[in-house]
Amino acid sequence: QLLEREPTERLLRSLAELVPMDLRVVDGHDDVVAEFVAGPSAGRPDATDIFSVEYASRTVRVPIAIHGEVVGHAIGCPRSDLPPARATATCRLLAQVLADQAYKEHELHSLSMELIDKYEEITLLYDVSQALGSVFDIPTICEIALDKARQAVAAERVFVMLREDESEHLTVVATPEGGVLGRRIAMGAGVSGRAAASGKPILLNHGQLAEIGLCQEQAVLSVPMLYTTDQGLQEVVGVITLAGKPPGEMFTAGDLKLMTSIATQTAIAIHSSRMIEALREAERVRQELEIAARIQQNLLPQQPPRVPGVELVGRCVPAANVGGDYYDLVVDRRGHLTLLIADVSGHSVGAALMMAMARSVLHREIAEGKSPATILAHTNAAMFNDLSNASLFITAFCARYEPETRRLTFANGGHNPPLLWRSGEGRMMDLDSDGLIIGVLDDVEYEEKSVTLKPGDVVLLFTDGIIEARNTQGEFFGEERLQRLLREYATDAPNLLMEYILQAVHQHIQDIPQQDDITLLVLSAQEAT
Repeated sequence: QLLEREPTERLLRSLAELVPMDLRVVDGHDDVVAEFVAGPSAGRPDATDIFSVEYASRTVRVPIAIHGEVVGHAIGCPRSDLPPARATATCRLLAQVLADQAYKEHELHSLSMELIDKYEEITLLYDVSQALGSVFDIPTICEIALDKARQAVAAERVFVMLREDESEHLTVVATPEGGVLGRRIAMGAGVSGRAAASGKPILLNHGQLAEIGLCQEQAVLSVPMLYTTDQGLQEVVGVITLAGKPPGEMFTAGDLKLMTSIATQTAIAIHSSRMIEALREAERVRQELEIAARIQQNLLPQQPPRVPGVELVGRCVPAANVGGDYYDLVVDRRGHLTLLIADVSGHSVGAALMMAMARSVLHREIAEGKSPATILAHTNAAMFNDLSNASLFITAFCARYEPETRRLTFANGGHNPPLLWRSGEGRMMDLDSDGLIIGVLDDVEYEEKSVTLKPGDVVLLFTDGIIEARNTQGEFFGEERLQRLLREYATDAPNLLMEYILQAVHQHIQDIPQQDDITLLVLSAQEAT
């Protein structure tokens, strides 16, 4: 099969012209490859009979061998009284020439086949790269990997298994074997689990896949899907496992190499898909936070109202991650001022919308002239179901100031108690009263208290974003610092007091990003005019 008939026959004719012999070349099955026989002459049989058994005693038969394996024979039959030694030498020379030629053809054929295999391998890998490069859906990626694995390596069964995040299990996500789709395999269990746990491929030509119900002895090739992180660490995404070969066949090192390339490209595609999904999620959250921030800012008063006997100033400094801080200053038809400060849990559009709903309820209650305790109780009752369903809650402080009496009545719903600086007495007070956070129970009563403000007194309402601000050592800003600042700057204008406090907080946290909203509301009692 390695020697072509026509060139071989020309060789036989040329040799026969030098040595009076009829020549024939046969393969390992004694089928004729080529021959040269002179026409019949006196005392010689017809050409068709010259190599028959009848004339076997006159012929010389020399094996043609490649790497010690006999692949055919060179046969010669002298036409005249040619000495046997010369006939034998001629056939040996012919056998050697043909063996060399066959060897070269064999090597050329092997190289050609290897080149074809390499070309097919490169074409397949390019095809895999092209197919995976434009797909960012993980189930589709896994189906493509399954299809390409089946094209690359002949196997009775193919399974693509994924490891979800840091899970200690693999899940079969793609396979023609519908019965095992979705089957979970523990990391380290069975061939696939061991390949995933070790991060190294496993090739067994007498293995088992008991972990997915394939208990019969069979060849198994399991290759982990690995990608390298920015830190140079290898992360296991999953495995591609092939099981079972046709009778007499085994998985080879070439199969392993090819499957490793497919597994690596699949791992990169899956990792890229997850990164893109993470970026999409981050963008979705960013847009959501922008919406929440706009909602939050629209809830805040544009400027403080003018109320006889007090100066008012308020500010909310939002964090990068929107919190749920809210404050309000509302003057009713009687001229009474209601002060509100609140903080809803969560950092989302839902939390911002929940605060917007609470604001509507609070304003309705204020417009109806309800007391601070009643305002909080009714707000809790109205918001309880929505807050519970959203797993949110609200802390709130509500106070009412009556200019004619200078009386400040207040109730607290689990919020940080505001500070009252009594300038005439030189002492600090907490404006605290009993009351549960809004949204915990559906029916809550709130304690109500009151104080009378005197000129020079300062009330400071704040959210936990101030006292819980941390520095690089993890130390809180704390209420003690806040009290010290209030005591030191209480005689300054309210807007200056607020600026001093905000500056102190930012100096405390230094370069650490602000983690929560910072909200301040200052009421400074003035001399009557």
